[in-house]
Amino acid sequence: MSRRGALAGVVAGALVAGSVVVALAVGGDRAARLVNGGREAVVAPEDAVPAPGFAGIAEWLNSTPLTMSALRGRVVLVDFWTYSCINCRRTLPFLRALHATYEARGLTVIGVHSPEFDFEKLPDNVARAVRDLDVTWPVAEDPDHGTWDAFRNQYWPADYLVDRDGRIRLTHIGEGGDTQIEDAVRGLLAEGGDPGPTRVGDVQKDGVGTGLTPETYLGAERGGLVRDGVTETRDDTGSRRDTVLLHGRFTGAAQWLSAAAPDATVRLDYTARDVYAVLAPPPGTVAPQRVEVRLDGSPVPAARRGRDVREVSGRTYVDVTADDLYHLLTGPSVAKGRVELVATTPGLRWFTFTFGG
Repeated sequence: MSRRGALAGVVAGALVAGSVVVALAVGGDRAARLVNGGREAVVAPEDAVPAPGFAGIAEWLNSTPLTMSALRGRVVLVDFWTYSCINCRRTLPFLRALHATYEARGLTVIGVHSPEFDFEKLPDNVARAVRDLDVTWPVAEDPDHGTWDAFRNQYWPADYLVDRDGRIRLTHIGEGGDTQIEDAVRGLLAEGGDPGPTRVGDVQKDGVGTGLTPETYLGAERGGLVRDGVTETRDDTGSRRDTVLLHGRFTGAAQWLSAAAPDATVRLDYTARDVYAVLAPPPGTVAPQRVEVRLDGSPVPAARRGRDVREVSGRTYVDVTADDLYHLLTGPSVAKGRVELVATTPGLRWFTFTFGG
């Protein structure tokens, strides 16, 4: 199971719907844990373990290089994320609010960008994503998972809250739990002073739901339909919910599936409110790669178009300009539907579909 696949796509719904007990991170069962119903417990100082240092960082964005020792005296929230992960993106408004509200009172938020896909290792891609997503707090690029491994982390997103003495006092995985995290931040700030009266409060974000189609990978190493290095023509028929069907000519690769001819079509019957896809243009291309988007066999109606979908001459398209996550469909509520992506030129790469409620 991949690092993200272990939990990220389902954690929010699972934590709301069920009762789980998970021992996490540095120090084994002496570390903070996620307990019944997703409620976290802050570890007492005498039971906490030291936070490891930042290891294998290739570059720092929005900051000079930081160390855990230099951050003593501040509360530190270490957030593991990767920019094409929708679960991570949905946590950004809350992190932005924490950073704005508490930085002057002693909190440092640090995003450790530990990639899942190879394109997320490229410094220019990370820098572009940080700008586009308005991430203004320090970001440590962790391309080879040195810091990820030092924390014994397994999930995107995951947060480690470190007190003023450099000890991990809380571990939180997945989305949700904003109130508990803020309470913990305020509690640790209060151990060394007054955190102040202002609270973040409710932060608007995209919804998460239960019963959604799971994140679906198209690369060969994750059970994709075309083997790595093989080019073949497919004409899959039928209607199998939550199962990708192909029509046209495709080339398989470890992390993606690519169009080997124009009109190669990927189809998926899904259950969700929002549909996203991680897409990339062919390497070395300059012009945007146009991909037609259809909902239930037709152009996407205006009310159902995701943020990246545009209408051109009666058809609906996404222009794939970079290796990134694209918002295809939205709606008023969770519903069943059929999404189709049709390549207009060869070389377009599909990585995953992800879903929101």
